[in-house]
Amino acid sequence: MDKKKITNMEVKKKNRNDVFRYICSNGMVSNPDIAYGLKLSLPTATQITKELIERGLVEEMGEMESTGGRRAKALAVSGNAGKAVGMDITKNHISLVLTELTSKIIKYERIFLPYDKGEDYYREASQKTEWFLKNNGCSKERVLGIGISFPGIIDLDREMVADSFERLHEGEQEAMALWEQYASYLAIAVNNIHMVLDCDLVLGGYVGSCMGESIQKIRDKVLGRNTFAEDGSFIRTSRHKTGAAA
Repeated sequence: MDKKKITNMEVKKKNRNDVFRYICSNGMVSNPDIAYGLKLSLPTATQITKELIERGLVEEMGEMESTGGRRAKALAVSGNAGKAVGMDITKNHISLVLTELTSKIIKYERIFLPYDKGEDYYREASQKTEWFLKNNGCSKERVLGIGISFPGIIDLDREMVADSFERLHEGEQEAMALWEQYASYLAIAVNNIHMVLDCDLVLGGYVGSCMGESIQKIRDKVLGRNTFAEDGSFIRTSRHKTGAAA
C-alpha cells in the first residue's frame, strides 16, 4: 500500500484522535469550540463527538455558559473512559503511576525492588503492578495501556539526563558520540515497532521528556531504515515531565 495516499478512513481516524486529544487538553468544551480550535466544520465536529460519546470516551456535562443565543452542550472526557499505567524501572526501585486519560495523576507509588535480569524479577514486578491497581480500585479491564521505561545507557539520575542534552547542544564531542550510539539503537527499536504495529510512538521516560529538538535525530535515523515514504511525524516525545511512562 502506498502510504502517500491518505484514505478517507485514515482522515476520519486522525480527526477523531485530534478531537479526543483536544477535549483531553482543554477540559470542558463545546462542539463549536472544537470546530474552531481544530479548523473542522461544525457538522464534522458534532459527528465525531457523537461517536466518542457512543464509545464511552466522552460525556455531556450540562451546558456551556451563554454567549448569546442557544447554549452549547458541554463535553468532557468520561470518568469511566479508562486509565493509563506507567512503570518506571530503575536500579533499586520501580515507580508506578495511574492516570486519567486527561493525564491527571490518580496515584503514584515508588516501590523498593532492586533490578535483576531474571524471570523472578519481572514476575514480582507484574504482581506489584496488579496489587497497585487493585489497591486503587482499578480493574485490568479499565486499563487501556501500560507504558514501561527502562534505564538506558544514560545515567539514571534525571538531572544527568538533562545535563547530557545541554552538553549535546553545546557540541561537546563525548556527548555527541554517546547520543549517536544511543540514537542508532533507539531508531532500530522504534522502526521495528512501527513496522509491526503501524502506530504512532511516544518516547517517554526521562530521556523522552528531556529530548526536545533532538527528536529529529531519531526521526532521521528511523526514516533511513523505513521502507515507506513517511515524514517521521509518527514519532513524538512525551509532553509530560511527571509520570512520563504513562
